[in-house]
Amino acid sequence: MERKRQLVWVAGILALVAAWTCSSLHLLHAEKDADLGLLAGICGTGDEGCASVVTSRWGVLPLGPEGEEGPYDGVPVALLGFIYYAILASWFLLIGNTEPGRQWMARLLLVFTGVGVIGSLAYSGIMMFAIGSACKLCYLTHGCNLGIFAISWLLRPRGPVMRGTGYPSNRLLVAAAAAVVLACLAQFSLFEAGQERARFRGLEEQTASLQQLAQDVEKLETLHRSQTKIDTAIRDDDPKLNNQGLRYQLVIFSDVECPNCARFDIYLKETILPIWNNHLEVVWKHYPNTTDHP
Repeated sequence: MERKRQLVWVAGILALVAAWTCSSLHLLHAEKDADLGLLAGICGTGDEGCASVVTSRWGVLPLGPEGEEGPYDGVPVALLGFIYYAILASWFLLIGNTEPGRQWMARLLLVFTGVGVIGSLAYSGIMMFAIGSACKLCYLTHGCNLGIFAISWLLRPRGPVMRGTGYPSNRLLVAAAAAVVLACLAQFSLFEAGQERARFRGLEEQTASLQQLAQDVEKLETLHRSQTKIDTAIRDDDPKLNNQGLRYQLVIFSDVECPNCARFDIYLKETILPIWNNHLEVVWKHYPNTTDHP
């Protein structure tokens, strides 16, 4: 009996660790650069880290469309894993062993963990052969799952399984289910907080880009004003874009070797022109912004 109690505690601790890792992986869905705390040293950074796995098309159910870039719509696999391990942690830490009349629940738990192991093996294969990146947190989670299944097998009921009353009571089962629900609600709150941080970080990056653009604009304006003569006249041989725009005209002084000019060209085509709905003619004039660009 003492050995069984120890095995139950080990399984509960493994389930808590796995739930923790799944919570961290779920957070990576919300913010790719999330601070994972103690688990940050396990996950790699960059394109080969855990974030590249959980944000891939295999990181959600149903699978994301092939050939498209994320984020993908669907239920994160990490969230399903968290719910799975929250149930196991609640069972082993709050309930543990069962009395003869309730041993059918222990057999049901064995089937539940068996299905989970099949999922772990399948997703490990997907990481190796389909995604091509190794998620160390994922492997840690799957390792915990294998350990939990092994303990569930050792604790499985032997002989005929009877149905009746006994331990755990219905009240304890309800309390364990409530603990799972509360854990899931807390996880959803963490996920939403991560999304807010990601949106705030995106706004900060956009603000920094706009500030840099403003500095570049001031630099260009100073350069233009320093010149004694600027050919602003529109000629017939000036390149034109969207020459069907009959209402408004925009003249751009640009530099074919300027990276900021190239970025503005993308912004022009993707943002400015759609706003004007084909009523803006763009005239391009070559005007190098530095003597290094002939």
